[in-house]
Amino acid sequence: MPDTDFEAPGLSSTSSAPPRVQEISSEISGFIAKNGWKRVDKTEFEGSVGLRLYLDVRNVLLDVTIIVNNDPLYIAFYARLPMRCQPEYELLVDDYLSEYNYGQSIGFMQRNKHDGALEYQFSFSVAHSFFIEDFELYFNACLYSAAIAYPEVSKLCAGRLTRAQLAEVKIKLQELTRALDN
Repeated sequence: MPDTDFEAPGLSSTSSAPPRVQEISSEISGFIAKNGWKRVDKTEFEGSVGLRLYLDVRNVLLDVTIIVNNDPLYIAFYARLPMRCQPEYELLVDDYLSEYNYGQSIGFMQRNKHDGALEYQFSFSVAHSFFIEDFELYFNACLYSAAIAYPEVSKLCAGRLTRAQLAEVKIKLQELTRALDN
């Protein structure tokens, strides 16, 4: 399917990406169009293609990036949540993400240590074959995993704890302080 729904500034109509990367990114653009979504950006870099869009999933606006990487040939998803973790709450959020990720069968949620952003990530190889049906399953799983984490992680990022959570945090901090003093 031709990739004609958007031309990013600075990109020529001839792609520098290898043919297989072009083919896969074109199929993904077709999938995006079929679902009525608008791609907001397309970039090419070092033989790879990046597609970016915003999607509302379960009332959470996700900033989604899809990268078709050339060498090695794989697809990566990044679904960024619409918030940042305040530095004083990093330990709380990291502890929550550790438990949250344990239950995930594909992908993981992480906090960017530089800017506090939270995003769900997943990648898979397409070196041997690419099936849009598989892409759709993985893509949807990542989007929903990010959206499901949002309610709890957004509270933690702002330090909004229940009384029970606050009591647990205080106990852990006392234990940590004692351990560090020894």
